[in-house]
Amino acid sequence: MKTRIVHPSLGSILGLVLVAAATLLALFLVVAAPGAASARADALPPREWVLVATVEGQLSVIDAETDIVYGPFLSGTLGTAGGGLFDVAVTPDGDMALVSNFGDSLVSFVDVSRPMSPSFVSSTTVEIFAEDIAIDPHGQFALVTDGGFTYEIDVIDLISRTLDYTVTLPAFSAQAVEIAPDGTVIVVDYFASVVQSLYPDASGHLTVTGVYTFVTTPEGDLPPIVPAPDRPPARALPSSETRPLADREPLELNQDGEPIYPRPVNIGLAPDNQTVIVGGVSPYGTPTETLYALGVYQIIEPGSLTLTQVITGLPRAVQSVAFSDDGKQAYLNSNGGDAAGYDNWNRLMVLDIVAPGKVSVNSVDAADFPRQTSSQLFGVDTIAVANGKAYVSYPNISDALPDLRVVDLSNYAVKRLTMPGIPTGVDVIPVRRIYLPLVLRGDGL
Repeated sequence: MKTRIVHPSLGSILGLVLVAAATLLALFLVVAAPGAASARADALPPREWVLVATVEGQLSVIDAETDIVYGPFLSGTLGTAGGGLFDVAVTPDGDMALVSNFGDSLVSFVDVSRPMSPSFVSSTTVEIFAEDIAIDPHGQFALVTDGGFTYEIDVIDLISRTLDYTVTLPAFSAQAVEIAPDGTVIVVDYFASVVQSLYPDASGHLTVTGVYTFVTTPEGDLPPIVPAPDRPPARALPSSETRPLADREPLELNQDGEPIYPRPVNIGLAPDNQTVIVGGVSPYGTPTETLYALGVYQIIEPGSLTLTQVITGLPRAVQSVAFSDDGKQAYLNSNGGDAAGYDNWNRLMVLDIVAPGKVSVNSVDAADFPRQTSSQLFGVDTIAVANGKAYVSYPNISDALPDLRVVDLSNYAVKRLTMPGIPTGVDVIPVRRIYLPLVLRGDGL
């Protein structure tokens, strides 16, 4: 923003000095990380911080420059320990974090503007078991989904910090949610293996605008016709088919067996705000069932998606996706999924984003973690990227340990951080950027 201020009484020399000073200030981006608790912390240079929830009911903060872990914070404040903290989501301005307590049906608001001394602000009870949280990129509202069969999405007003209203889905449930800047909301139903799009109607309330799905054969091929299910099938369904059910042909099953429904558990929206990555956790591949597929969608207009790709042959099931700052890479936190041989190490895989809605496989074995977990958390973001590193918690809390892995994304070297509990959701507290206005004299100097 440029502001013109006229000072006719100033001398030309003084005016030039002031203009020069203002111009120099305007050329610099003043970067200020949210302040910390102590004088030592306040003196730290600007940096990103990583906020981590532990299932036992507390928060930790990691300095993304040094990887020093601070905390635990707010033990006993964010609901009962038995409820389980799952997801954390930081507002776009970096001032506030929302934390879900699953068993307590509770969403807590935590002030993280001073990362090394986060403080409890308030909490609100929702109508579902709170698991996944997505925050509107404009900072006005948040959406909450649960880990069960609920056909509801709770909408939280971030200004009043209260439950605003509940979206009741007409046909499918919601286990994970994401919000695009254009207002498109994306929801997955694990049990029916469908992706749903929503968009505000004339009254401003979210309404379903599309249902999408794909399916593979046991060999990883894509059948030509994939109808969306009338109800959650026994093994889950998926397609970008949009015709009414009555107009569709029966699914032609592969001769070697039933189709494989991918069972989506989470959603990744790339920085281009168009590419949507939806991982699947159902194994395929005869006879061992040790391969997995993921769907790539593109937001083609507000409230509308199209299925652009299906990536098959992945050796792990994708639970969570994070992206490089430039949006060129997607980093996949993955584990053994539902396969009988889930005792393979958890793994980081990498995709290249080559265009909106178009990806290619960069590496299916970028880094292995000495962890063995099966099944996945619904919608909980267990990987975050900060300062050129991926901070990776567990795809699921079963058999998990109190540690977090840090991957240097320049060479995929891995190190272990000891945590005060089993880490679940992770998110980045961003560096705050303040732009100074350019001040000019009325005579143009």
